[in-house]
Amino acid sequence: MRDKFRQMPKGGLSPFDVPTERTAANRFYAGEARQVLPELPKILCHPEDPVLSAKIRVGIDWILGRTTVLCELGRMLVEDPNPDDIKRFQDTVRYIAQGHTRMNARDAAAYARRVRIGEGGRRGRKDRLTALHHEFNVAINHHRRRFPESSWEDVLKALEHTEKQIRLKVR
Repeated sequence: MRDKFRQMPKGGLSPFDVPTERTAANRFYAGEARQVLPELPKILCHPEDPVLSAKIRVGIDWILGRTTVLCELGRMLVEDPNPDDIKRFQDTVRYIAQGHTRMNARDAAAYARRVRIGEGGRRGRKDRLTALHHEFNVAINHHRRRFPESSWEDVLKALEHTEKQIRLKVR
């Protein structure tokens, strides 16, 4: 078997060399974003905060090296953008560029996709709050099964401590 593999032509066309429609579309959208992104540091710069400007510049360079992020950002570009489309695109790039040290390319692409398809409006927020509420209840029930000696008063005390922590972070 090994000898047959070695005898196969090296420069021939394999099924993996032919791009699918999705691959071609991803390349197109990534190319569109690659054309626009180098201009953004000039637009998104903050003269009053050179450190933030540098962070955004470095973040945009990071984005330019991530095809998955470029594909999603390229999909946000429309032919005749209105001011809201432009602002949404710039805000998305700014958010990803500023947070590129805390996220990987997959998370950045997911964020851009959520912004692009509109998840995150009122309905999205309600769904997220419902999910958070459900996850709290699951965590509490799991804890009570694991530690049957815990009382509901213990749960309330823990929630009060959590509330204090969250209030400190909100301020």
